[in-house]
Amino acid sequence: MASSSIASSSMASSSKRSRSPTPEEDDEDEKPRPKKFAFDLNEEPEPELEEDDSDATLALLRRWNVPATPPAKMVHPGLIGLCSKPIRMQLTKKDVNFEDEKQSKLVLSKSKLTNEFDLFVRGKEWMVVSVYGPDGKIHEIKMWIDEKEDKIDLKKGWSKFVGDYDLKEICDFVAVWMFWNKEGREICLAIDTMRLVVRKLVSQRISKAVFDDED
Repeated sequence: MASSSIASSSMASSSKRSRSPTPEEDDEDEKPRPKKFAFDLNEEPEPELEEDDSDATLALLRRWNVPATPPAKMVHPGLIGLCSKPIRMQLTKKDVNFEDEKQSKLVLSKSKLTNEFDLFVRGKEWMVVSVYGPDGKIHEIKMWIDEKEDKIDLKKGWSKFVGDYDLKEICDFVAVWMFWNKEGREICLAIDTMRLVVRKLVSQRISKAVFDDED
C-alpha cells in the first residue's frame, strides 16, 4: 500500500516536471528582454555644424545691397508710408524644416522691426498681417508679439510662404521690412529673399559685421 502511494506521488511529480507550458508562459518567454542600455551604442552623434568664417563669404554678403524700403518689384512706392530699417538674416533648419504647420515659424527681433510702430502693436498678443513676397504676391500670416522676449514670431501662413518660394536652410537669406500701407491704412511686412553660394552657417563675426550694422 505504501509502495503504491510512493509510485503515485512519483508519477505526479514526474507529470508536474514534464507538463507543457501554458500559453501565458509562452507569451512571457517571447516578450523582449529589456535592453541593458537605454541608448544605441552604435549610433553616432550628429556632428556639430561648422561655421563659415571666410573673408570671401563676408565680401559676398556685403555685396548684397538691401534698400531702405521694399523694392518696387515687391511693393509700389506710393503705398509705403513709415518704414522700418530692414532686418537681414540667414535661414536655418528650424526656420524652414518642420513636420507640420504648427511648428513653422520665423523669429524676428521686435525692437528692431517695430521701433517705429510700437503704438500700433503695443498690448497686442497677435495680429494677422499682409506680407508681400519677393514677387509682390500678398500672403496673410499670423504674427505673434512677445514683449518679454523682445521677439515677433511669424507662424500660421509661414510654412506656405516657405513652400511658395522654395526656401532652403543655409543658402537662403531674407530681408524683412515693416511698413505702413497708406492705401490699406495698416501695418504690413515685406520679405525679400536672396540665394547665395554658402554651405555653412555664417560665423558670429560675419553676422555682426553684415547684419548688426543695420541697428
